[in-house]
Amino acid sequence: MGAGSSAVVVCENLGPSTAANVSCGVEVRNENNEIVPLVSDSCAGDMSVLASGAERVCYVSYSQAVFGAYTQVNASVSTSTADDDMSNNASSGRVNVVLVADMVGVGIFAQGGGSAPAKVYGGDTQRFELRCRNDGPSQATDVHCELGGVLGSYMPGASGSCTVGGVPVSYPVGSLGSGAVVACVVDVSIPASGGLSLGLSVKASAAEADAVVGNNTNSSYACLSF
Repeated sequence: MGAGSSAVVVCENLGPSTAANVSCGVEVRNENNEIVPLVSDSCAGDMSVLASGAERVCYVSYSQAVFGAYTQVNASVSTSTADDDMSNNASSGRVNVVLVADMVGVGIFAQGGGSAPAKVYGGDTQRFELRCRNDGPSQATDVHCELGGVLGSYMPGASGSCTVGGVPVSYPVGSLGSGAVVACVVDVSIPASGGLSLGLSVKASAAEADAVVGNNTNSSYACLSF
């Protein structure tokens, strides 16, 4: 389990001559001095020349494991051209790791947890239960669990209709611990006219930047009858 991280490394030729076969290398280590594999490195295999005063910018990404309070990004540059000052050929920078919560839009259900109805009727009011989960590893704050797809906008859970572990909580939810699930009941006015299906989605969010944004929403569809 981990979160994606990235770094930018710049290698520069201070001159006065052009440098040949320049390699701009990047190594990432965690606080246990273990090498963290790179996911991508834009300068990998680049051994081209570097003119006097020119820079080579390398973009690297890596997967930061959940353990460790920081990563150490080490950069080094080498060339086949004679270097008159090798004391500045390497540089390191420490990157603090902040492990943020991963909010997940679990799904849309009938009240009480059963499957959402496969068929709804235009003009009726239908009750749904939205579920959002904090997959951790950190606590999430100012948690929202919202319904989307009704008139094209998100609708928050009604105040006082949300529970965490069966205990009523106000809305917005406030703090949600790692692994906890919030369930919010909402009443939806089904459009009286339109297409043959009703598309809804649940959206989970918190005050913190999300570790994995791709699972923040989850969609559900029901047949629409008039």
